[in-house]
Amino acid sequence: MSSERPLLAEIFSTPLGWVGLVVGPRGLERVWLPRHRSALLREMRSAFPQLTLLDEPDATRPWRQGILEMMKGRPPSFPDHLNWDKLSTFTRAVLVAVRSIPWGTVMTYGQLAVAVGRPRAARAVGRAVAANPWPLVVPCHRVVRADGIGGFGGGVELKRTLLQKEGIWR
Repeated sequence: MSSERPLLAEIFSTPLGWVGLVVGPRGLERVWLPRHRSALLREMRSAFPQLTLLDEPDATRPWRQGILEMMKGRPPSFPDHLNWDKLSTFTRAVLVAVRSIPWGTVMTYGQLAVAVGRPRAARAVGRAVAANPWPLVVPCHRVVRADGIGGFGGGVELKRTLLQKEGIWR
C-alpha cells in the first residue's frame, strides 16, 4: 500500500463556468479553466485517474477563494504552494515571471522573453506560457502579443473577459 497522500480535486462553479483544481502532497497540481462540468470531470479523471473528488475540500480552499475573487473583478491572493516538479527550468523561469505580472497590467511575449534573459526567445516563451498547468493562479492571460490579445488555452473570449475584469481590455 502506498503511503503517499492522495490527489484531492474540486470542481466549483464560477460566473464563467465550472473550474477544476487538483492538489497533491507537493502543492497545486493543476487548474482547469472554466467549461461545462461534465467535460471538465472527464478531463480531470483522464489526467489524474487516481484523484479523489470532494465538495469544497480545505486543501483547495485558498485557490478557490482567489479564483472567485478574480471572477468578481478583485485582485486575488494565492498561496505559493505549487508543484513545479514536472516543469523544465526554462518553463519554470517563464512562469515565475508571469506570476510577477501585477493585477491590471499586461506584458508581451517579447517583454517576458527579455525578463527571463532570453530576448530572442519570444516563441519559446509562448510555448512555456501555453504549458502553464495553473492558469488563473499563474495569470498567463496577462501575456499578450505585441500587436493584439494573442491566444489562450480557454479561448480568446475568455482571455478578453478576464482582462476586462482587471480593467485592462476593451
